[in-house]
Amino acid sequence: MTVSDVKQYHFCKAIPWINYVMGFREPQTFSMEEGKKVSHEEAAKSLNLPQPIKYEVCLKYRSLHGCVDILAGEKSFTVVENKAYRRINFSHFRYQLMAYAYLVRHSLGVVEKAILFMNGKVALELEPTEEHYTYVDHVVKKIEEVIKSDRPPIVNKDKCDFCQYRRVCPVTTYSF
Repeated sequence: MTVSDVKQYHFCKAIPWINYVMGFREPQTFSMEEGKKVSHEEAAKSLNLPQPIKYEVCLKYRSLHGCVDILAGEKSFTVVENKAYRRINFSHFRYQLMAYAYLVRHSLGVVEKAILFMNGKVALELEPTEEHYTYVDHVVKKIEEVIKSDRPPIVNKDKCDFCQYRRVCPVTTYSF
């Protein structure tokens, strides 16, 4: 499973099920395309990160894998998730950031800071704790349970109107 699955799970628990059980993937959105154009080098420079700085560092620990946008430091690390646009509600990105910190912690060593950088500004800065890592481990196990099930999980349908998956979701109340 990917770190994006952790993010999606926090938006709606049915999304990982739709991806793995139904085999449906979200189409590329405008913000995804724009996100590919964001400069990690400019972000690292503006954040004044410790050296060495590496970009798109791909890691795996147990069943979770993902590529950290920016990884800075040598013995203790700063993890940066770099987004093109700031959003009003970005709580699901917090979990994505924590999942990247989890991967770094278990693959490379101590994570001193985890930063969510959106639209050229720090939106969130955390000092990850063992409690954070335990939570990510718990979520990974929950996602594994969801994708092994033959039925989608019960979800909060308040977000259905805004979801890219609403056309294929078996639990949505959205109708055309």
